[in-house]
Amino acid sequence: MKNLIALLSIFCILSCKKESDSHQSTTKKDYTFDYNKEKIVDVEKPESFISKEQYEFDNYLKLISKEEYLKDSLAYQNSLDSKQYVFKNNVLQTAYGTVKFVPSEGKDSDTFVNYSYLGFSNVIDSHIINLNLYEGEKALLLSNQNYQYTTISSTPFFSKSKNYALNFKNADGLSSQVSLYDIKNKKLIHFITIWSENYLTDNIFWDGNDNIILKIRKNDSGAISYAKILMSDIKSGKKTTESSVEKNKTQDWKGEYQITTKAISNYNQKEIDLLYSISLKSNESAILSIGADQTQDYWCEGDYYLTEENGVLKATGKCDENDINDFYLKQENGIYYIKSKRFLNQDWQVLKKE
Repeated sequence: MKNLIALLSIFCILSCKKESDSHQSTTKKDYTFDYNKEKIVDVEKPESFISKEQYEFDNYLKLISKEEYLKDSLAYQNSLDSKQYVFKNNVLQTAYGTVKFVPSEGKDSDTFVNYSYLGFSNVIDSHIINLNLYEGEKALLLSNQNYQYTTISSTPFFSKSKNYALNFKNADGLSSQVSLYDIKNKKLIHFITIWSENYLTDNIFWDGNDNIILKIRKNDSGAISYAKILMSDIKSGKKTTESSVEKNKTQDWKGEYQITTKAISNYNQKEIDLLYSISLKSNESAILSIGADQTQDYWCEGDYYLTEENGVLKATGKCDENDINDFYLKQENGIYYIKSKRFLNQDWQVLKKE
């Protein structure tokens, strides 16, 4: 009797294993994805927001310092893992089978498409595939649970809480738009697109409190600013009556300015007289001419972008690997001042207006 029971147990185990193996072999399939043939629904619906003034993101901007921007940038990590899955020769291995992506060559053709793997997101349990298309780029979100997919305009960036995501796109270098999403049941749900015709977005990410941090560039002058958008303002629809970037402007700085001051030569480390001639065309851009004998001492002259905080203009030029060659301008009681780490005297010095 005991032998019979043992034989029956072994038979049941083998039967279950065979059934399990058979089930796995039937559920894993091979799929072929051809962007030009698939019917794809975009998650985003930006057309209901673009051009409507209440959704212009200039109204939500709050200026922050470059230091605050860099601190938040170093702390942020997007929730994408590119090592967990193998994407090779346009083939991706998923939990439910193999997906082969069909490219289309010929960059001058409107059917052109190629694919690259951006990573896997546990937040939405999906693979993120970059679609390089004739008309630009998109991001394909391919589920890891079943063969379902959708697209958004670019790579998603996930908030620390994993409650929100965003992506951004600069349209033809003329305007910028940022789309925001709620995350529910591991899916992106688009709820708003904010946009600007005055600024382009150079970089964007989340801080630790689910607020949006931006590096933006003025469309007409190229001037760089760093800003924050509070998610609570977006959710509540609370806007400033005027963009903080514009509201914090001081007087018009247009004009020509000069100072001759002491500095240490980058050529021989000796003390020299350094002439700074600054031409400001607006509060957003300047041209610096440096009077010095050696190339090493006037190498950093040229165009400078200006940002403004608390009435002080900060000028940043091509030598931006650190802040030594940056300079700062302010005006008090009709007197103009300048300071820079490039000068021996690093306090505020009087600047002559021509």
